[in-house]
Amino acid sequence: SEESTSKGTIKTYNCSFLLTKSNVVFDVNAIITYEYVTVGVWSLADISFVTSIDSLDIGGDWIGTYTAAGDLGDCVLSINTIDEAGNITGIYSYSPYPNEGSDIFDYLYEPGSYYVSGNINMDTLCINLTPGEWITEPYLSSFTVKVNISVQLMIDEATMYGSGHSSSAIVLTRDY
Repeated sequence: SEESTSKGTIKTYNCSFLLTKSNVVFDVNAIITYEYVTVGVWSLADISFVTSIDSLDIGGDWIGTYTAAGDLGDCVLSINTIDEAGNITGIYSYSPYPNEGSDIFDYLYEPGSYYVSGNINMDTLCINLTPGEWITEPYLSSFTVKVNISVQLMIDEATMYGSGHSSSAIVLTRDY
C-alpha cells in the first residue's frame, strides 16, 4: 500500500511477504518512507521491518555430534511436542565413540538418554531444555552430568549449535 502525508512530500509504502526457510516461515512487514527533497528528487528517509513467526517446524530427530573434554560421540535431540507457546518436550541421547585406549575405563564411555522439557524463544530461536528422568542411565552416571540443553537454531543452515550433557559442545541437523 502507499500513503502520502505532509501535502504529498512524504510517501510511505507498506509491503508484506512471507520468508520461507527450511524450518521456519516468517511474516515480514516492511515500511519504506521517502521524502520529497527538491524538484523531481525523492530521498529514502527510512526502512523498518517487523517480523513474526508464521509457522515453526522443528519436531522430530536432530542428529549430530558432541565434543567434551576427552570425550567425543554422537547425540540426538528428539523433539516430541512443541505447542504454539513454544513449550517443548523431548528426549536427549548420546553415544560416546569407543575408547581407543585401555578397556579399563570403558564404563566411562556408556551411552545415555533422558527426558527434556523447556521452551523456544520465538524472537531469538534459542531453545532451552531442562533435564528430566533418565531413560538409559550410564553405570556411573555421576561422571555424566545431566545439564540444560541449550541450542540456537540457525535457520539458514537448518542446524542447531549449543551445549549438551556434561556441558559438551553439540552440533545437530534435522533428520528428514
